[in-house]
Amino acid sequence: MLTNRLKHFDKGAKLKMLVNDEAFSQMDETRTRDVIKFLRDYLGFQIICAMPTKHVGPLKPEFTREWSFSRTAAADNGEVNFVSEPDGKELKPDRLSELWERRRAQVREQAQLRFEVEEAELAERTASAKGVASAPKPSSAAENLRSEQAAV
Repeated sequence: MLTNRLKHFDKGAKLKMLVNDEAFSQMDETRTRDVIKFLRDYLGFQIICAMPTKHVGPLKPEFTREWSFSRTAAADNGEVNFVSEPDGKELKPDRLSELWERRRAQVREQAQLRFEVEEAELAERTASAKGVASAPKPSSAAENLRSEQAAV
């Protein structure tokens, strides 16, 4: 529908920029990323998205520039109440993707270690309830996680 309205496949001049204001606020991260990739990579659109700073984090690898605007009170001069101050950044999508993937791997590893600790504790409780003398020991990584959690 969008491509038809914008006459994307017609010959001649056509619109190649899409500006939206919080258009993805009701979508999950995966769908939002897929829509952005479709519009940018398949249809060739330049996309400008306005969204709150707290929602932009996971989507940063999809963009090459970021502009943040801060609203500050203006000097009491009787003309304006506030001033918007822009702050522009050049983003490196490849580096951002790499950082996000590294963080995902860390979270997966922590989840695995927690799982191992909980499994070992469950095995200990089960073994002690049955009167068995020894239970499987958690891995050294799981023991390290347990000691880190105790330290916190």
